[in-house]
Amino acid sequence: MLDQFPAYGTEPEGYLMPINLKGAGAAVPTLLKGRVNYTLTRTSAGLLKISFNDDPGPTFMGLAGVGYADATATVVAGWTAVAGAYTAPSGTTKASLVVTTANSSFAAADMAATSSVTLLLAFKRAASDL
Repeated sequence: MLDQFPAYGTEPEGYLMPINLKGAGAAVPTLLKGRVNYTLTRTSAGLLKISFNDDPGPTFMGLAGVGYADATATVVAGWTAVAGAYTAPSGTTKASLVVTTANSSFAAADMAATSSVTLLLAFKRAASDL
């Protein structure tokens, strides 16, 4: 059986999870492509929390890639995303990840409704390299 997600380089049990979100201004961005087994909340301007319904693994390795898009490229020129706190699943607590989207002035900001971002999240299924 083929794995749902490709191997991530030489990291044991690593995989990539792409998520593509459409901006919505001050509202919660919507999913364009990617897994649908999570809940996305917006806690403040540019601050998003991804709560996973399925266990992505105990180790978040980081953002392996970030790409912004807009019909007018200058709208998203210089934008970036930064991964914040990752809470690993434990007992009944589900895994979650905080991501901040920032504009070209490096200030947390919401994406316009014409914009989208692809986040490539890297996880490990195992807690150790053994």
